[in-house]
Amino acid sequence: MNRSHRPRLRLEPLESRLCPALTLRLTSGTLFITGQPAGNVLVTEPAANTIQVQDNVAYPAGTGVSLGTYSGVTNINMSLASKANKRLDFNFLGNTLGGYLQINAGSGLESSPGLTGTGIRNGTVGGSLTFQGGSGDEALSLGLDGAGLNPAALRVGGNVTMAPHVNANGTLVNIFDSQGTGVAPTVTIGGSLSLNNTANIAEGQNTTVGQDLTISSGTGQPLNVFVLGKVNRNLSLTGSSSPASVNLGFTVFAAATVTGSVSMNLGTGNDTFSMGVGTVVGGSATISSGAGSDTYTIDGSVNGNLSVNAGDGTDTVGFTGSVAGMLSITEGNGNDSVTLTGTVAGNLNITLGNGNDTVTVTTVPGGTLTFRGGNGNVSLTLNGQGNYNVDIRFGSGDDTFTMDIGAANTLTGLIDGGGRVVANVFNQTSGNIGPNTTISNFP
Repeated sequence: MNRSHRPRLRLEPLESRLCPALTLRLTSGTLFITGQPAGNVLVTEPAANTIQVQDNVAYPAGTGVSLGTYSGVTNINMSLASKANKRLDFNFLGNTLGGYLQINAGSGLESSPGLTGTGIRNGTVGGSLTFQGGSGDEALSLGLDGAGLNPAALRVGGNVTMAPHVNANGTLVNIFDSQGTGVAPTVTIGGSLSLNNTANIAEGQNTTVGQDLTISSGTGQPLNVFVLGKVNRNLSLTGSSSPASVNLGFTVFAAATVTGSVSMNLGTGNDTFSMGVGTVVGGSATISSGAGSDTYTIDGSVNGNLSVNAGDGTDTVGFTGSVAGMLSITEGNGNDSVTLTGTVAGNLNITLGNGNDTVTVTTVPGGTLTFRGGNGNVSLTLNGQGNYNVDIRFGSGDDTFTMDIGAANTLTGLIDGGGRVVANVFNQTSGNIGPNTTISNFP
């Protein structure tokens, strides 16, 4: 009789359902880090060309789950599904990543970007550094950790680009920081620094940008900028429809240096611009704003020409610095105040819009003072002690011209009071009227 053999029962393994939070893959010298981190991520370089990655790192102890150590790494390409409320720390431990570092933070809203940001420090990135933000607040700190603390030197051989998501509602802001609190880290960027859709910016006093610094805020984002270090080429800035506060150098920290030119369009809103004492612009500078009540305080030095173009609104301009070329101030409509006490080697040009404006000039320019008043009751006072060559024309309104230039000094040129409602006023407190001077429409 044939005996039948029943099949032996056994368990067969199913397809693996394990889904690691992050996936690491090394291909042709590039370490790809993708997926969703379980927690804070720490990337270190314990030895040259050797990268270690930890996930779910607990701070302040700084220990987490090791995802592996990889040798022969030239580039790092990190692309996350989301890093919402998680820190990314890159600590090169004094070593060099020979190629590029590229970070895509993915989607996700940061509730505390200053504490759960991205920090890169303590070593060298030989190539470029690119950071692309997610759908909410993002913070990128150079020479600091992901909380903006523990400064350590960083060098980037190429360009640095920060391009986070646009937070258009005005309450969310993206942050760039290389200043920190306390002692600022030494950060050296060989190429250009481009900060797009970035609202809070501190280019630290020990930061050097080898080429251009370009800044643009997102639509509807307020802009708060401190440029405290050095820019070896040009600085350009574009604001939006929200207020901008821009500080080029700041006395609490240090003076700034821009070797090339400065071009700033602060946008609309109630903007402020300051250029601190000791700050130097090697080329020319143009500072512009749209409608709003704007304040300009210029205490530094411009080795070329300086132009201030304020839009409509109640604006205030104060100048105590120095300009090696020409100084031009253009105001829009509004009741404006202009006070000039610095040094101008070339011509001084002042053009006002309509409004009741007050202008005081203690600066005796090396060239001609050209003044154009708008329609309104305008007061112009010259009280610098020196000889003036002027071309002054008021608009319609009851205007007042006062000269107090010192008993031994002379004013020559043209002074035209323009139109009037009742009468214009000419006050000659001190100084002499030159023989070739034309005075008309006074009183």
